[in-house]
Amino acid sequence: MRVLKLSKEFSASGSISGLLLLDSVIVALVVANSPLGTLYEHFLALPTGFNGAGLNLNYPLLNWINDGLMAVFFLMVGLEIKRELIDGKLASFSKAALPILAALGSYYRRRHPGRYRLYHVDFYRSALLS
Repeated sequence: MRVLKLSKEFSASGSISGLLLLDSVIVALVVANSPLGTLYEHFLALPTGFNGAGLNLNYPLLNWINDGLMAVFFLMVGLEIKRELIDGKLASFSKAALPILAALGSYYRRRHPGRYRLYHVDFYRSALLS
């Protein structure tokens, strides 16, 4: 009875999804780096989908994972960010300013890759030698 209550509390806490994801990653890494790796690659190359009414949706399983599931993932991330901005910890501008500026800085940095090179090895080397 106590075990059932604890398992219900644990599954309601939201931690189970993170642990399930971590377990899945560990199993995938172990299988991919074992002798079963080629079988795993063939499984990911398995054509999956359907045909009908002039619509051909037969793609390898890896494409469905990369395109379909990643779209769902980013939809969920966007909804979570929206919830935080409306009702959560980032509802006030002063609390949301730092993450917004960091995101804009990252976006700008990717658009202009050669402009700021503070991470470059020569920068650190010159700083250490002077």
